[in-house]
Amino acid sequence: MEIATVESIKAFGSLVGSQDGVEKFMSFEGTQIFKVPFDLKEDSELIVCKVDRRPMTLSIMERHFKHTQTFIPMDGKPFIMVLAPNTQGPLPDPASLRAFLFKDVTGIAMHLGVWHEFPFVLEDATQFAVVLSSQSHHSDLKDPRYEWDGEGPDLERRNLRAREGYDFTVVM
Repeated sequence: MEIATVESIKAFGSLVGSQDGVEKFMSFEGTQIFKVPFDLKEDSELIVCKVDRRPMTLSIMERHFKHTQTFIPMDGKPFIMVLAPNTQGPLPDPASLRAFLFKDVTGIAMHLGVWHEFPFVLEDATQFAVVLSSQSHHSDLKDPRYEWDGEGPDLERRNLRAREGYDFTVVM
């Protein structure tokens, strides 16, 4: 597992809440505003999720092509995300999966197409604000053999266990 830093996640997205590596948008009367790179091609939503701990075994990954999905822990609690670069094919490359510990940072705004799983939390009742496309919720089951697979206007979700026979376990 790696610590999420501006440098370690730049291939996957930008840290939200760090001034390092982001453009200073404006400054006035002691207030500094930084622009986090964000891409949204459709209607957006801000949802709030309350997440409890679960086994740190990942079998589902997804990606989005119409928005820069953003996860911001509302209470500053640490979390872990497994990320993989965008691929040309319909699955992430298992050798490219990386686990990041987000600690002492606010969150992540992922690049378009980055494969990811919902965050693994280290404390029960961790709350996230999630910015995403409203089209992310609309998906159809692509193939009944692969439970939890989904395909939609802005979602490609794959069950790696059912399709490829493997899980990815995060080791702390």
